Amino acid sequence: MKITPSTKLLVSLESAALTDIIMNLFIFFFISFSLLYTFNQHKQSDIKVNLPKGTTDMEQFKGPVIVSITKENIVYFNSEKIELKDLTSHLTKNIERTMADGLVIKSDKDASVDTLVKVLDTSKAAGINKLGISIEVPKNPGGLQ
Repeated sequence: MKITPSTKLLVSLESAALTDIIMNLFIFFFISFSLLYTFNQHKQSDIKVNLPKGTTDMEQFKGPVIVSITKENIVYFNSEKIELKDLTSHLTKNIERTMADGLVIKSDKDASVDTLVKVLDTSKAAGINKLGISIEVPKNPGGLQ
């Protein structure tokens, strides 16, 4: 009697490898897009100011509406240089977004307090209730200067 060996070919290995490649591509794109969203340049203002130091972390105020005040008392609305008298019109144009996400004021520590108070008064007069002032949190909160 003649015995013949039987061998079966496994075709499913090719589909498993293809599935693995597709899953790796999905993971790569999900991570890439989440990093692009996290480090989006439109979320933060490009105006560089020296923030005053404080102890409270202001991570809850990450709204896209940012008013910056430089040490020369120049006011910027979302990276656009404006006059202080035009701030009300800019705030009313973006009132829905500002009411939803809030307003963050980034004032240089050497800027005039008078300018900061005028910006605060203008935003309060525009009806904005969710308001934050951006500060720099030091590594050791006990060592304020």
